[in-house]
Amino acid sequence: MSTVGPSKEELQNYFQNNRQYFDELAKYYRESDPQYYKENIAPFYSNPFFAAGSKKTGKGCLTVTLSIAIMIVGLVAGLVFFILQQNEEEPKQKSPVIQQEEKKINPADSVKAEPEPEKRKKKKK
Repeated sequence: MSTVGPSKEELQNYFQNNRQYFDELAKYYRESDPQYYKENIAPFYSNPFFAAGSKKTGKGCLTVTLSIAIMIVGLVAGLVFFILQQNEEEPKQKSPVIQQEEKKINPADSVKAEPEPEKRKKKKK
């Protein structure tokens, strides 16, 4: 008994895009025409490469990829924020040497030095 069924290209299309219909066809041909089933349909179930490529939607892979990308962006943003925060704090902190030099300079000395040029101008007049 030789029944003519869908071509191998059609079967592959059904296997990839409409798995439920492909399974119904397989069940029908397994019972009605075992020879056609063994030659054309059984290789889809026994070949792991067909089974791996049967799903077109990679939602799991997409989810993992997006979550990794979001983590990387978050880490980079956190690192940049941390580095910028440290750079802003560094100028505010003065070293002990600078603090000692500031104490040695008398602010009154700098104020006294300014009026002298005015006195000289007055003497010339």
